[in-house]
Amino acid sequence: RLRRVQLMRSEQEDPLVSNLCPILCTVDHLTGVLGTWAEPPFFLQLEQQKVEEEGGSEIQGTVFDKTIAQLEYLKSEMVSNIVEWIMFSIRSKSREYRKEVKWFSLTEAESEAQPDACLLLQALAFHLETSHSCLPSSVFTSLWQRLAEQMGEFFLEELLLPNRFLPVQKFTHLLLFPGSI
Repeated sequence: RLRRVQLMRSEQEDPLVSNLCPILCTVDHLTGVLGTWAEPPFFLQLEQQKVEEEGGSEIQGTVFDKTIAQLEYLKSEMVSNIVEWIMFSIRSKSREYRKEVKWFSLTEAESEAQPDACLLLQALAFHLETSHSCLPSSVFTSLWQRLAEQMGEFFLEELLLPNRFLPVQKFTHLLLFPGSI
């Protein structure tokens, strides 16, 4: 586990191209193997012996619970690192869109997809496809769910909220005299 942590920390530059995905796959596989190994009688007897040495009477878990918990934490941290890296990439691709396109000034004819928006959607699709191809399905599911959460916040806080949809005077007028328009 410690060696996996060391390797993970050295593979932060581009996690979808570096060795982080194979490390994540290894951690996921180890977690699954240790979970299934906890059930055979030999390992249950080891846990019973451990409990008796500590002065207890009942088995509370398995002999691998602590290791599985540490590996699950490591797996969660690696998925978070990949999500943060993807979000960084998407933010950098969306910079032109956020800077140049102001929704309140678009006309009806311009309401189609903006080319600058396509860059960020293309980056999102590429990263999802790459991560889907190199991660196990359970890890990928966790990754896309976290990424969807982050993307929702990104769209709201960095794309929607900075745009004003009504000129300030018109909005103020609406607030003061709602029936006048």
